Amino acid sequence: FPPRRSSDLKKQQYPVLFIDSGDIVSAGSDGQSTFMIENMLERAYGVQVVTTICEPLALQQIDMADIGDIVDVTFGEKYSSTSHRKPVSFEARLLYKTKAPYLMKSAFFKDVSINCGSRCVLSTGDLTIIVTEYPDFASDPDFYATLDIALQQQDIIVVKSHKFAISSFSCITKLYYYINTPGYTPI
Repeated sequence: FPPRRSSDLKKQQYPVLFIDSGDIVSAGSDGQSTFMIENMLERAYGVQVVTTICEPLALQQIDMADIGDIVDVTFGEKYSSTSHRKPVSFEARLLYKTKAPYLMKSAFFKDVSINCGSRCVLSTGDLTIIVTEYPDFASDPDFYATLDIALQQQDIIVVKSHKFAISSFSCITKLYYYINTPGYTPI
């Protein structure tokens, strides 16, 4: 999204859902595209954004840090041969980490325990990034709650699910956009 739209998104009474159409985990993608993170780092000034990425290699490094530490992060390093996985490097603060499964409470997967391996939450500027060991389409607001992320305080929630997310997030937002990103699952 262009920077001039940031102020428009900030004025919403509720978060806006961005559906990363090129990296839809529920359609078979691996959740490792760096495209949205790269663009959010460059363009989301003054807009609170939360997104996810499956990045087991970076997670190994991040997992050695303590909560509150500043860590050097590189996503996409192993996969730099594809256009949607360009390496993205930045500094971020480690806010949270866990290995515990979480219990989904959405209408589609009520009371289903999900194990997406190790997860951590990073913060850099206005961007919050959830890093997972295994692909997880994060289509349940409870995924975020278990990581101490208040979705109502976000301006944009980026998800990697097209079918379940709209219904699951309907209690939080009424506005969503399919973002046509490069990747394995463009729609």
